[in-house]
Amino acid sequence: LSLYSFYIQACGAKLFLGWMILVAISCVWTKMPNIFVSIWLGKDASNNAFFAGYAALGGTSVLFGMVMLFVYMFQLVPASAENLHWMLVDTVVKATLPFLSATDSGTILNRFGQDMTLINQSLPRAVSQTAIRLFTVIVDLGLIVAGAKYAAAAIPVLLLVLYAVQKYYLRTSRQMRHLDLEAKAPLFTQLTETAAGSEHVRAFGWQQEIKMQGFQLLDASQRPYYHMFAIQRWLELVLDLCVLGIATVVVSLALSFTETTSQAAVGLALLNVISFSAELSMLLQMWIDLETSLGAVARLK
Repeated sequence: LSLYSFYIQACGAKLFLGWMILVAISCVWTKMPNIFVSIWLGKDASNNAFFAGYAALGGTSVLFGMVMLFVYMFQLVPASAENLHWMLVDTVVKATLPFLSATDSGTILNRFGQDMTLINQSLPRAVSQTAIRLFTVIVDLGLIVAGAKYAAAAIPVLLLVLYAVQKYYLRTSRQMRHLDLEAKAPLFTQLTETAAGSEHVRAFGWQQEIKMQGFQLLDASQRPYYHMFAIQRWLELVLDLCVLGIATVVVSLALSFTETTSQAAVGLALLNVISFSAELSMLLQMWIDLETSLGAVARLK
């Protein structure tokens, strides 16, 4: 929580809260065209006058999304990146000589390189996508339960499964991200030292040794990244199986309890089950990317 508050303060707390409200409105409004089609089909499918309302809802949902992304990309992200960067610069400038003497130059350079890259590129994307997917999943769940009321009984089971998956996965992925960041520091150190002493390398004929050492450090730095990529594929498989279970429950209930809801509501629920798979998968992936990217914020702090 301290890392989240640290990042929100860098963004500006009031601006961040206003942006979250925009995200909630945008996600709800994005689903309004689908809800309107369900009402349209339930009342009079042959009445083309409903198309004007559908087009208006679609256009305004795009407008809300554009405003939300504009506020985030042109106000929040630049403010947070600039504030965090100047915090790092100010800290390094004020560092004591014993600290600079005892700290490897590659470690400090890695803060300005790999860590700031995550903070300026991966972290903003993870924050925005996590917020958007979270509200979208909540809306989808509401529409699924509204279309098949008995499906609400399966939601607690699904939440328990997702909690267990993310707890198991997040603990592993956070450590892999930490190893990924740490493994690059020796590579940066070797590159900077080689660049600074290139004349000595040529004078003593150490080119081949330095080249092989660089290849070894590069291979070592890529191992954590490969393992993280592999476990992400495992996460996608588990999430797809969870959504398959939800779809099976909704279809079974729709066939078993035909009098509990309308055909249009069931169709809307099944439509949202299809999108729910991708949204749920993206939510957990983005939230886990957010948690792992916060490792760079922790190192910076």
